[in-house]
Amino acid sequence: MRNLFLTDCCKETLLHAINPQSWLQVVRRNFSKSSSHSTSSMFLRIEYGEAEHHFDAAFAAGHVYSVAGLARLACIKGYKLSSYEKLSSVISGNPPLGWMYQERSLYSERDRKLEDLDKATELDPTLVYPYMYRAASLMRKQDAKLALAEINRVLGFKLALACMELRFCFYLALEDYKAALCDIQTILTLSPEYRMFGGRVAASQLRMLVGEHVEQWTTADCWLQLYDRWSSVDDIGSLSVIYKMLESDAAKGVLYFRQSLLRLRLNCPDAAMHSLQLARRHALTEYERLVYEGWILYDTGHCKEGLQKAEEAISIQRSFEALFLKAYALADSSIDPSCSATVVSLLEDALNCPSNRLQKD
Repeated sequence: MRNLFLTDCCKETLLHAINPQSWLQVVRRNFSKSSSHSTSSMFLRIEYGEAEHHFDAAFAAGHVYSVAGLARLACIKGYKLSSYEKLSSVISGNPPLGWMYQERSLYSERDRKLEDLDKATELDPTLVYPYMYRAASLMRKQDAKLALAEINRVLGFKLALACMELRFCFYLALEDYKAALCDIQTILTLSPEYRMFGGRVAASQLRMLVGEHVEQWTTADCWLQLYDRWSSVDDIGSLSVIYKMLESDAAKGVLYFRQSLLRLRLNCPDAAMHSLQLARRHALTEYERLVYEGWILYDTGHCKEGLQKAEEAISIQRSFEALFLKAYALADSSIDPSCSATVVSLLEDALNCPSNRLQKD
C-alpha cells in the first residue's frame, strides 16, 4: 500500500512538472516588483478585468515582464493563441531574454515548446522550469537515465527545492530509496515545513515512509552524499561538514551561525533564520549572543536595533563579525550619504580584526 502511495505521488509530480497551468501557479510570484505590476498580481485571482488594466499600465510604462500577466489572463479566458502571439511580439521587438521563451513555451506544443525551452536555457541557464519539463518528459518516456541527467544539470549549480522534489520522485520510481532519502532529507533541512505534491503531503511524512526501505542515515551523511555524488556547489560540501561537526561536542553556536550563512547563500532564508535562532540559543558568551541577535534583527528588517546590538558587542570585543554587522546595519539604516565613508572604514577595520572564520559573506 505504501509503495503504491509513493508511486501515485510520483506520477502526480511528473504531471505538475509538465503541465503549464501548474507551472503558472509556481512562477507567478516571480513577477517584477513595479507598483502597477504588483497591484495587478494581487487582483489576478479576484478580478481579471482590473488585473488586465494594471498589467496594461505596467507594460505601457516599460515593464516588459508584465506581458507575462497579460498572456496568462488571455489563457485563463481561453485565448491560448493570443497568449502565444503576445509573447512572440515581445520577443521580436526586444533583445531576447530567457524568461520570454520560457513564458511562450507555456502556450505552445510539442517540438515548438521544446525549442522555446531550449532557447530559454541557452539565454538564461538559471531558469529551472525548462529543466523540469524536459526531465519529466523524458521520465514519461521511460528514459530514466536521461531524465536524471537533465534534472542534475540544474541541481549541479542551483539547489532548487522544486527540482529536488522532482528528482526525489524519479528515485522513487526507480526504487533507489537511498538516493530518494538523501534528497528528502536535504529538502527538510533547508525547509523543515516543506510540503510536496501541491502542498498536500508533508515532506517529513514521506521521509518516514522512504526511511523504512533503507538503513538510517544521519543528516550529515545525506549532505555528504549529495556533495560527493553530483554537486559542484562548495556550500553543500561545507554544510555536510557543519552537520558532521554538530553531531560532536563542538561549540554549537558558532556552527549554527555558519550554517545560517550557508543556507542563506543557497537561497533558503527561512531555514537560515532558524539556524540563526539556534545560534543565539547556543551562544556561549554575551558577546556571541549580541552578534547573533544583531543579525536576527538586521535580517528581519530592524536595522537600527541591529546596529545597537553591534555596538554593544563591539564594546565587549572588537571582532570581524561585530564590525561587519555594524557596517551592514549602518549602511541600511542611515540616509546620510556621508555615512558611506564610515561604512568603508568599518569594513577595513573588520578585515584587521580577529574572526572565528565564520564570516557573513
